[in-house]
Formats: sequence, structure tokens, C-alpha cells
Amino acid sequence: MNTSVFFQKKKKKPTIMILDSGMGGLSTYIQVNKFIKNSHYLYVFDNEGFPYGEKTDQFIIERINSIIQAIQRLHNIDILILACNTVSTINNIKYKLHPYFSYPIMRVIPNIKLATQYTKNKIIGIIATQATINRRYIIQLTKKYSSKDYHFLLLGSSKLVELAEFKLRGGLTPPLPFIKEILLPWLKINNKPDTIIMGCTHFPLLLQEFQSIFPNTLFLDPSIPLAKKVYLFIEKYFDCSEKKDGEDKQKNIAYCISLTDKVISILPILKYYGFSHVRELFLWS
Repeated sequence: MNTSVFFQKKKKKPTIMILDSGMGGLSTYIQVNKFIKNSHYLYVFDNEGFPYGEKTDQFIIERINSIIQAIQRLHNIDILILACNTVSTINNIKYKLHPYFSYPIMRVIPNIKLATQYTKNKIIGIIATQATINRRYIIQLTKKYSSKDYHFLLLGSSKLVELAEFKLRGGLTPPLPFIKEILLPWLKINNKPDTIIMGCTHFPLLLQEFQSIFPNTLFLDPSIPLAKKVYLFIEKYFDCSEKKDGEDKQKNIAYCISLTDKVISILPILKYYGFSHVRELFLWS
């Protein structure tokens, strides 16, 4: 990445692209938007490729490259956020994206080091998609801290991703028995984790349900430390001051790959979070 273009502060608000396969990236957008409100946000979700947790790395890399190129034909991107742990934890993912992406690429990743600072009983749970659980990033870090007497419980589930999407689309609470069944391996043990990393951006959407099942457990959202990192970068290189009346105010836009009935059902949610409309994104073959 060529960072020389950022050596001088730009007198404009940044265009921030947030990318996920589904609606989980909204949890990342919510955290980033708490710090940086006066920005132009593009939320891009690959509903045709959903869920990435069940796709090969090659498919994901090729797909992400195609999506980014399609957005670049429509917008000047200032920063890209990979709001999907499955994508972010692919080995050397930033170097596998096309080299002519000249803006910073930031990732949501399970913050294992942070969890070791919070846990008291040294038992840490990581719940994510199975693809994320199997990443070398997770294996190496858990091995590193296991040598320091930390114990890690890993649980991979794509079903929870679907339940989070269900909740978001309908504004309904997924039946707790479904979630409890998925978490049963942790519920059956005596020494339960006192700190759990939500290693999928969909999972903060189920935080209320998780807390009802594990009321004495701290749940960590990796989007929060990422949002702070994005804020520090944006504050340094862009003007995010509130615009005066009459100044150009770009509207936030959401993009999907196919405008399906499911997408139409979440339009009120997207509008609630500030995305004025949803457009289909045409991917060149």
C-alpha cells in the first residue's frame, strides 16, 4: 500500500467501505460510526456468496477482489474495512488483494491478546465460524498463550450466523433452545470460560441471548478496538468536522450483489442505521 497520499490532511470527509458477506458487518459499522459520524459510508454485503464461513479461501479472495474493483468504479475509497473474521484471518489476506488498492485495509480479527488481559480464571472461549476457528492465525496464537497457562475453548458454528441474520431481518429473538444447543459443549463443563471472544461480526447481534445463557461471562467484540484504530487514522488524515448547511453531504449507501426478497426485508434496518438506499453491485466476470 502506498501511504504517501496520506502525508497531508485531506480537507474532506473520508469514504469508508465496510465489507462482509452478510449483515454481520453492521455490528462493525455501529462501532466505527460511534467514533466517526461525519463520514461517507459504503456498506457492501455479498448476499450471493453468503456465508463466507462455508467457502474456500480461493473463492473468498477472488470474490473480494471482484467486489472491491466494482466499488472502485463507482466511488473513491479512502479506507476499506474487512468486517468478516473469516476473511480477515486468511493468511496474508492484505497481500492477496490486488496491489493497486492504494488505501489502507483494516480487519476485524479475534483479539486473543486482549482476552488474556481480561480473563481471571484463564479460560477463554472463542466462538466463530468453523473456517475462522481453523485458521493458522487462531492456531498459532492459542498455542502461544496456552504455553502461558491459558486454556482455550474453540467453537465453530455457521448456524449462529444464520440465526443472527434471522433476528436482524425480522426483528425477532431466535429461540434460546437453538442457541443453547450450539453452546452445549461449554454448558456441560464445570470450568466455563469467563471471557468469550465473539469471532464473527454477526455474533454481537446475539449478545443479549449470549449473556442470558452465560450471565457471568465477559463477551469481547473485536469491532470495538478496530473502531478506535480507524478513528485514530481518520482523525489524522481527514476533516471529519460537521458540515455547515448547504455543504455537500453524501448519503450512505448499501450495496448487495442481488436484490432479493431477503434484502428487501432488511431495508428498514439499513435505513435505521443511516443507509438511504440499497443498490445492486454488478460484478464483472
